[in-house]
Amino acid sequence: MQPVAYWAQVATALGIPDPAWLYDRLAPHAGELAIAGGAGDCGGAVDSLLAGLAWRLGRLDEAAEHAQAGLALDTRVGSQIWINRTKDLINRIAAARAHVHTRDQIAAAAHAGTVSAARPAEAVTAAAFELSARELEVARLVADGLSNPAIASALFISVPTVKTHVSHILAKLGLESRVQLASWVAGHDLGPAAPVRT
Repeated sequence: MQPVAYWAQVATALGIPDPAWLYDRLAPHAGELAIAGGAGDCGGAVDSLLAGLAWRLGRLDEAAEHAQAGLALDTRVGSQIWINRTKDLINRIAAARAHVHTRDQIAAAAHAGTVSAARPAEAVTAAAFELSARELEVARLVADGLSNPAIASALFISVPTVKTHVSHILAKLGLESRVQLASWVAGHDLGPAAPVRT
């Protein structure tokens, strides 16, 4: 189980190797401890590893359950390194759940027609081609409910640069708010957002 535990930590951080394959290998060991290597921070509760993999796979409710179970075991063991790592994961899972909730609310409002567009649909669709690749990335992340600092971190740019991109995007599309932008993105197939750096 040691190599799988090690690679689970890598997959949680990078998304590779395949988190689903690793999850399936570790799932039978839920409730156990995994030691991967000789350093004190390599290992912890298998549930914490499963939580990271579930988070990476977008299975956020499952991730939250595993994280709580992992924190309980890490706490019983008393490893502050493992406890801190699991608490950090719990915070990332909570943030991801909040983003999904916000995105779902925005999409529901757009579907219900309660978020108005500033321009007719034909003009807005044509405007998408005026956006740079970076502006499209920023627009996708705004639609996912990320804050300017979170977008800056995800794209390795500064917060003022994010603000400038958002301002340019709104101007190009004739929109007045991030909510309208999120609604616009929800109505257009822009492809997936870039993975968020953690």
